[in-house]
Amino acid sequence: MTGRLGVSVALGTYNGAAFLEEQLASLANQSLLPTELVISDDASSDSTIQIIHQFARDAPFPVKLTRHDVNLGLVANFNAAFGDCSSEFVAPCDQDDTWERDKLEVLVRELEENPGAAGALGDARLIGAQGEPVEGTVWERVGFTSDERSRLQEGDTRPLLRGNVVSGARLVFRRQYLDLILPMSTQLYPDYWMAMLMQVVAGLIYVNRILQTYRVHGNNLVGLSLDGKPNWRDGKNGYHRFSVELVERLEARGVELPPASQALLQDWVAHNQFRASLPRNVALRTAKVLGAARRGDYRLAIRTRAPSRHYTPGPLSLLTDNWLYRRGTMNWMIDVLLG
Repeated sequence: MTGRLGVSVALGTYNGAAFLEEQLASLANQSLLPTELVISDDASSDSTIQIIHQFARDAPFPVKLTRHDVNLGLVANFNAAFGDCSSEFVAPCDQDDTWERDKLEVLVRELEENPGAAGALGDARLIGAQGEPVEGTVWERVGFTSDERSRLQEGDTRPLLRGNVVSGARLVFRRQYLDLILPMSTQLYPDYWMAMLMQVVAGLIYVNRILQTYRVHGNNLVGLSLDGKPNWRDGKNGYHRFSVELVERLEARGVELPPASQALLQDWVAHNQFRASLPRNVALRTAKVLGAARRGDYRLAIRTRAPSRHYTPGPLSLLTDNWLYRRGTMNWMIDVLLG
């Protein structure tokens, strides 16, 4: 799948009136203007549609709006938006962020200079609902280190196996990869689905620059919660189903990976299956987990994210925020304690 030169911005909206105007203004202010803005609206009931129509009248690029009569959900809505894009590059866009003026210019230049890469992305500063600064950047908050970024750019997929550290709304990717990505999995997060597939097949470029703002508020569908911790909303069963679907998609599309990459993904699937099938009985669970830890199985997916309930305030935070968790050790300890 190829497209005309330029960038299609794919924006999914749903009752986004509170912040949408700021995001649209940042798109119109890009130093490299998109060739089109493709909007898929998921049956909004607020003034989102009126805001879009008003913007489209004077926008410096064509605006294509599809309004759905019934709510499709986040994944299906972005599936529709991506499917309507026609340019060489695609830039997913959230309704509540804002972009730095040179975001598209920087990321498109990276892709032009690295023709083998599937996509490129940068970091984001954090702001609150009213635009007030929030400490840290997205990469800092999720613990995405420079060492991990370097390993990923060298072709080592393992840093992504611990969980998603890539927001789809910070990506610009080649439209040709939509054949592989669509339709996106409904397990876990569409961002993770896109990132894993493109990283495994062709690699991503990680630009160490802040290229947009990420707005943290009470209605974020995915991403970071108000305390800045990852907002993982599914458990070990979700990771297992997700990993199985991802490997099946690669096989269905006829993607041939190097043997080492195939083995790594199969180990990842097996590890997720093991965690998803742990018994509820504490004694049995403890025996299985400690046995797996002795075999080194918990190093297969270093720093794999635990279910969201392990990030709730209280005594468990002392464990999950512990440096041992950051090194992967907490995975087997949590599986022993909570299954």
